[in-house]
Amino acid sequence: MNKRYLLGIFMILALTLLPVNSVYSQPSWHKNTATIETPDLVIRFFNKQPQYMFWVPKENGTAVYIVKFLEIIEFNDKDNDGAYSSSDIILARAQLLESSVNWNIVAKELVVNGVEEIRISMNATVRVMGVSPGMSGSIGYVNVAFINHIYNETVNVDGYEVEGNKELKIDIIISNWPWVSNDSKLAIGIIFAGHFRGKEASPSMHKHSVREHVREVKMSHEGAPYEGAFRYRDQVEIRENNSYRFGKVNDSDISHMNKAIMYLAYPHFNGVLIHDPSITVIKSEEGELLNFFYNNYLFVSIIAVALVGVIVLALKRR
Repeated sequence: MNKRYLLGIFMILALTLLPVNSVYSQPSWHKNTATIETPDLVIRFFNKQPQYMFWVPKENGTAVYIVKFLEIIEFNDKDNDGAYSSSDIILARAQLLESSVNWNIVAKELVVNGVEEIRISMNATVRVMGVSPGMSGSIGYVNVAFINHIYNETVNVDGYEVEGNKELKIDIIISNWPWVSNDSKLAIGIIFAGHFRGKEASPSMHKHSVREHVREVKMSHEGAPYEGAFRYRDQVEIRENNSYRFGKVNDSDISHMNKAIMYLAYPHFNGVLIHDPSITVIKSEEGELLNFFYNNYLFVSIIAVALVGVIVLALKRR
C-alpha cells in the first residue's frame, strides 16, 4: 500500500481521536444578561430573580421553558396528608418575586478534581406576611438562597448523577422561618410556563419517577423540538441542633389563572432546610444527532475533506 495512502488514513484516525468540541464545551456566565451558556443548554435568570428561562442553544425561537419559584407558604395540613391543597389553611406567605425583594447574585468559576463548575448564588432576605385571622401584616423575615451549579461533565452529587453541560442543579436553602404555629408545614410554589414560537402558553405536564427517590415533571408543547424537565428528590435535608435528618417531600398541583402551579411541601423544622431540584432539556435522538453536527461542523468538515482526499488519492493510484 502506498505510503501517502497510509499517511492519509493515519490523519483521519488522529482527527477522530481529537476531543470533540473542546473549545466550546465549557459553561460560561454572562453577567449583564444573567445567563449561563453551554453547548447543550442556555439558562437565563429572568429579572435576576429565581425565574429560570431555559432552552436549547439556537432554539429559543421555537421553545423556551420557564420555571418560576413564586412563593413560600406556611400552612395547616388539615387532612394530614403531608401535601398542600386548596382546602388547607395558609398561615403566612413570603413572595419571592416581588420587586421589593433584592436578590444578591454572586458568580464563581471553580475547578474541583478536574471538573469545571460555574456556581451562581442568589440570596435574599424576604419579608413574611401573616395571612391568618388575627395575624395580618409582617411577622418577620426568612433567609432564602438558590445555589445553582452547572458542570462541564457528568458528576455524582450525593448519589445523584448531574448531567454535564445539560443539567442545572439547584440547592434551595431556607432558614429562620418565623413560624406562626408549631404544627404547621412549609411549601414552595412553582409555576411552569413557556414561550413557543413567540407565543406564551402553558406546557403539557407529565409527572413520573425517573429513579429511586427522584421525581420528574416533564414539560412539552405541540411542535416543540425538545422537552423541558424539572427534577426533584422526594427527600429534603434538615439541619438543626448540630445534627441533620431527612424529611419527606410531597407534591401537589393547584390550578390558578390558567397556569400550572406545583407546591412542594416540607415538614416542620427549626434550623436550615435544603432541597436540591434540577432543570434540564430532553432532546430526541434525531435532535441530538443534528445538534452534534451543528455544534461540531468544523470538526466534521475536516474529517469529510480528509476522507475525500484519501479516496481521491486511492483512485489515482489504481
